[in-house]
Amino acid sequence: MPLQKLCVALLPILALAACEKPMSPAQQKVADDRAVAQVEATNHAPAPLRPVMPQALAPAFVAQHAAGGKSCAFVAKGETAAIALALDGRIELQIDGQPAVFSADKGSARLPSGAWSRYLGKALVLALDKPGAGSPIARLVINDRYNRPVFEAGGKLRCPAI
Repeated sequence: MPLQKLCVALLPILALAACEKPMSPAQQKVADDRAVAQVEATNHAPAPLRPVMPQALAPAFVAQHAAGGKSCAFVAKGETAAIALALDGRIELQIDGQPAVFSADKGSARLPSGAWSRYLGKALVLALDKPGAGSPIARLVINDRYNRPVFEAGGKLRCPAI
């Protein structure tokens, strides 16, 4: 019984919808173009910004990986432990408790001790700027795939790392 009452209640609404004047081809094209534009805008919108916070690397990790080779360690201002370790062809960090390894962009500028100024990860890009003339401050910037900064820090670039 309740289903029959629902059908009877919806019948006038459906009848009114069926009586709507059809759109002209030009009106239909405008409506279709508007719908396509809305879908494309939704599909091309960048993902929400997700900041990252590299954690300090264990001194034993830095000592083990930097021993005997070319290396640079980035130590953020006000910190004592390195948050990034640049080795030959890669840089290593710890993000969200997990190791994060970025490959060197060999088309970028060379820095001391075999480091590079740009590194590429799966979803992030890391830029490492050495101190400029008259400034002891180096800079580490991590951008997401949309080139938005998700981490920035000034600090010291120690080359060699140990």
